[in-house]
Amino acid sequence: MELVQNITKKIIKLSEKQLEKVTLIGIDGPTASGKTTIANSIKNELEKRSKKCLVFGLDWTLIDRSLRVNDLENLKKSSNSFEYEAELHMDIKKCQQFLSNVQRFNEREIDDTPIDKNLVLKNLYSRDHEGQCVGTAEFNLEPGMIIILEGHYTLRNELDKHIDYNIVLLGELEEFLQRKVDRVKGYRSVDDAKDYYWRIDVPSFKNHNARFGINADLIVDNTDYNNPKIKEKGYINYWSNLTNSKMLKNIGLNENLSDFIFSNSILTKKETKEYTTTAINMLKTWDSKVGHYIRTSIGSLKYDLTKIANDFIIELNENSHEDYTFRIMHTDALYNVYNRILPLSLSIGLFYKGRINPEVSIVAEVFQPELTLQIIWEGGYKKISVIRQLGEITKDEKYETRNTTGKFEITENIEVMTPTHFTIPEFLNNIPHKLTFIKKEDEVISASQALSKLLHKGGVWIHRFALFSELRFYKDILRKCGSMTIQIGNYLISVKTDNQNLRNNFKKFVNEWETPIGQKNLFYKSQNEMDKIVINERKNSKEFVSKLAHFIMMDGYLFSRFMYENETKIKEAISELKLMMNSDERLLRKRANQFLLKFFPMINLKTHKLWGDLPKNVEKEIKLDDYNQINPSIMAELFMWQTIRNDKSSVLATNIYDIRQESFDSLAYLESAAENNMPIVLQSSLNALGQEEIDEDGNKSSGYLKIREGPKVFINAAMRAARDLYLTKGILPPLFGIGLDHVASKQDIPKGRANRFFKKAYETGRLTHYVQDGAGLFDAKTRDKESLKSAFNKMIDFSVNLVDDLEKTYLIDREICAGELNYVEDTNQALVPDNNEMRLFMRTYQEVLLQKNHLALLSRPMLFIGNLGTTHHGYDKTRPKVETAKVWRDALKNENFISPVLHGTTNSHRDVLRDAAVGCAKINVAGDLLHIFVANLPEKISRIIYDSNVEPKKMLSSVKFLLDELTDNEKIQLINALKNICEDLIKTINSPKLSKMDSKYFHYNTYAYPKEHVGVILDSLFESIEKYRTKNEVLEKKKYQFSASMIEVPEEDMFRLTDTLWKSGIRYFHIDAGDGEFITRKFTGIEKTKFLRKNYPECIMHAHLMCKNPHFPQNGELSLIQQYAEAGVDAIAVHPRAFDNDEDVVNALKLIKNLGKRPGILIETHDTLGGKIERIIEEADLDWVIVMGVPIGYGGQMFQFTTLQLISNFVEYFKQRKENYLVEADGGLTHQTLKLCKNAGAEVFSGWSIIKSMDENELSNKVKKVYDIFNE
Repeated sequence: MELVQNITKKIIKLSEKQLEKVTLIGIDGPTASGKTTIANSIKNELEKRSKKCLVFGLDWTLIDRSLRVNDLENLKKSSNSFEYEAELHMDIKKCQQFLSNVQRFNEREIDDTPIDKNLVLKNLYSRDHEGQCVGTAEFNLEPGMIIILEGHYTLRNELDKHIDYNIVLLGELEEFLQRKVDRVKGYRSVDDAKDYYWRIDVPSFKNHNARFGINADLIVDNTDYNNPKIKEKGYINYWSNLTNSKMLKNIGLNENLSDFIFSNSILTKKETKEYTTTAINMLKTWDSKVGHYIRTSIGSLKYDLTKIANDFIIELNENSHEDYTFRIMHTDALYNVYNRILPLSLSIGLFYKGRINPEVSIVAEVFQPELTLQIIWEGGYKKISVIRQLGEITKDEKYETRNTTGKFEITENIEVMTPTHFTIPEFLNNIPHKLTFIKKEDEVISASQALSKLLHKGGVWIHRFALFSELRFYKDILRKCGSMTIQIGNYLISVKTDNQNLRNNFKKFVNEWETPIGQKNLFYKSQNEMDKIVINERKNSKEFVSKLAHFIMMDGYLFSRFMYENETKIKEAISELKLMMNSDERLLRKRANQFLLKFFPMINLKTHKLWGDLPKNVEKEIKLDDYNQINPSIMAELFMWQTIRNDKSSVLATNIYDIRQESFDSLAYLESAAENNMPIVLQSSLNALGQEEIDEDGNKSSGYLKIREGPKVFINAAMRAARDLYLTKGILPPLFGIGLDHVASKQDIPKGRANRFFKKAYETGRLTHYVQDGAGLFDAKTRDKESLKSAFNKMIDFSVNLVDDLEKTYLIDREICAGELNYVEDTNQALVPDNNEMRLFMRTYQEVLLQKNHLALLSRPMLFIGNLGTTHHGYDKTRPKVETAKVWRDALKNENFISPVLHGTTNSHRDVLRDAAVGCAKINVAGDLLHIFVANLPEKISRIIYDSNVEPKKMLSSVKFLLDELTDNEKIQLINALKNICEDLIKTINSPKLSKMDSKYFHYNTYAYPKEHVGVILDSLFESIEKYRTKNEVLEKKKYQFSASMIEVPEEDMFRLTDTLWKSGIRYFHIDAGDGEFITRKFTGIEKTKFLRKNYPECIMHAHLMCKNPHFPQNGELSLIQQYAEAGVDAIAVHPRAFDNDEDVVNALKLIKNLGKRPGILIETHDTLGGKIERIIEEADLDWVIVMGVPIGYGGQMFQFTTLQLISNFVEYFKQRKENYLVEADGGLTHQTLKLCKNAGAEVFSGWSIIKSMDENELSNKVKKVYDIFNE
């Protein structure tokens, strides 16, 4: 048969590419599709060509016949299909374990443990033993062997990832049925065979094919086995959608929820079904809590949503069998409930007997119109939508079931959901795609939304998870749903597509990056240890805040109303902020900073208060956000993405020699990198910076730059350069790191000096990178494994012991020195390790980390150094073997050693540096920069250095004071020369060019600011608050009015309460309208407007239309603007955001004016004066704005302090342009915020909560209190 011949040739070609490995071939297909016949034919052809070939039958994984027979009798009681043969009638894990053992054999060269080549399989299904699982099989693995796995379901992800070439045989259903009947007629009746075929065989393979069919490398239509036809990918969907009148229907959602998910098989554990249903009901209850929270003031809430979810989980576990455990697996943006932003998500897992992966995963998403539940188990994926009003589960619950697995849209232009521009892997090269950016902390798309999108429409999903447990949870879901997936660091990368080029690229990518099987357990443990650190930091932060008087931490974020309190409480709260900003916990510092940026973005810091050493002509103020950005960043994930991208680029690391307050080289390199939008690392070594110490014998050790507090002074100089770049030139520094080059054992004199040096550096809070260098302890006499390992152990022991506080240093980028470098004075040839020797070093490093209880560090991306033949401060004796860097990188990157670093580049040819960038994510340059630095000093200074007969770098301390005396022109000349060499280098090594989004995404700030800076930040905060706590005497005397918002007043109480308001002096009324589209709530104020105009003709009514395109006619009738004008309002305000374009906004405002009403616009909390808003005001000639104190759409929200700045800005704007104008404040008003808005310049104040009461006397008293504030 020609097909068999062609497949055989393909298999031989694959095998010859990996002669030292076993090649695995899969043949999948429904019952009677010809799998066994094809497998045996291929085996015969291979053996004819002297290829050893064995067959693994997937039938071996069937469970006992008696269990299946009993279940079949049960299934026959209904007229429904059964689609879970693979999950419930087979034990696929037996095949999975076999394939894992084969892979370990294939990885034997890199596996440190003995590999059993003789695989004995037991407990296999045996037809010869009456269908019991007592069979055995033996596989003696040999290099070059070929194993064919025959039978359904080889396309499953957990099997396919091991298989080199996977074939699926499909065809017409009736033809396969006839084959089956002919095959089994000797022991089964025709009717039974047909029933089994339509009830189990076809539904199970259709379910399988819909999820995993796209994994097929070759698709064959085997309807005519004498003339099989090769098909395109589209045939998978065609086959999955085949219909036949004899097919049985699936169980519907409305019949039985648990059967809808799991089937009515008796082989599904009843506890799994019961507990899943209970969990779904729990999630509905949790959803109703979200509905309550989204309409409730945060100050009225006792617990956050995480606490409520945890309590539900505790309750579920208390009512479950001990073999079952529920866990919260992931939450997303729960804190946004307090910002009235949806969706939110909560994901839970049901675990059985402590297994790593859940039996059932449920991803719940809360939207305004519905609660969606994505339910995943080994049998597949179901999605349920619960249609309801948020916070209420109606009595007539309506479920809309969407099970679109396998029905994703096939498009040529593949959507890639990824954090930023730079996070685009190599496998997407030359693949047409469109980008959707997730950004930092899921700003745009949550994990749950991305999951749903990927499974319904396909594409590529790249997502960073804070916890490895969260990542593994989603990875397991994607495996069960047929999406190819890999984990690299904290990133999940998943592909679901029928694009064969992309699939082939991704498979190759996975093969390169997948952690070796023998190492998976070690890395699983390391990730769990890292998770413990992160979770503990969250717990500590929560506990710390719980003891504060003025702050609460809700779902991980800080909230407070202190700014609306009296001066004493404000000062107390600022003292609490100070404690958080000076905390040892990074998360607490970060949350405090985020709180300030969210609620007080207007804070400007006085530069002269922050720094006492400012250069001339600098900016007098700096925004807090810009202050954050002039701080350095760790870069481990950037280095990792350089390797993932394989874009042959390298980050330049520059050694700094000018360690003064005004560091010329630091400034020059930062400016050069910033101008080119490229990252950079500023660094210096223990040899250069080491603090002066004296040993017991009186011997003195110090760095050659002779700086007493070396690392601190260096870091301060680098920070000052970043600051001056921004303050003097307005250039924000690039993404940059501050690192310690070679913290080396050679300079660890007296003993412990290196540790003390490192500690001085990391205690500044600004250290982002360091080189662990124990190479001076390398003492191997020979290159045998034992001798090398002994030497490596000494080196690594020194390196690991540099860290005395894991939790304070675990995030600092590590660069581990694995070998000596050639030095000019060396006469012996240095070791240039091969792959096996470098891997030995890496594995030894892993062992030491395990022994030292520092295993968490293995989960972080690491850089490493090996000798490539370059020379420190001299000429390369021979051409360096920089091409070896890529070989090392490709061999070690799948164990988090993500890139080598090139050291010793002095006088290295530019071609060497360019070639090194192919395999090195970072290249260090020192001597060449020193040469340019010295050569461009004024001659009198450079002459002192050159005439000294001492290494130039060791003379710098002697001329340091002379650098302070350089003229401006001399400084410019020196800096320009350094900038030029820096630019030449970063272009030579193709340094990665980052977009603004990239830089923001990868910027990982420690938020560890000097205490005096924290003080300045908080002083500025106090000044910003005080600005609005005191009356602005410049403002003219205003007649303040309170405008009662009537939308929340019940119809039956309208006359009674309005009359009380009128008698209490209220003359202004506020009418809201929502259309259910622009905001999620729908309500009208037309009737209330008519009521007010009729009964209180002298009242003044302002309408606030939260409606999309309110100038459009409504169902052929008047527009909303016309309706409210006709009903009797005096003024109508609209949202610019509610219109399709700015021209429509202006036209609508002119329509309002033409109707004889006062037009105005709503200023939302995120708006600013200027640009679009200012153009609209001027074009429509407006004199009235309503400034919102809270985001629109929901009540009970916390007043936004930024509103005060907006009010003040608009008052100043109108004062310069209008004689009569009105600035109105709406939303979030309390007695405190009312006074602040008044002080900011508002004249009318709209609200209801502040005066709300159903009691007339109380209502009158509350109105009086408001007017008392007006009269203060």
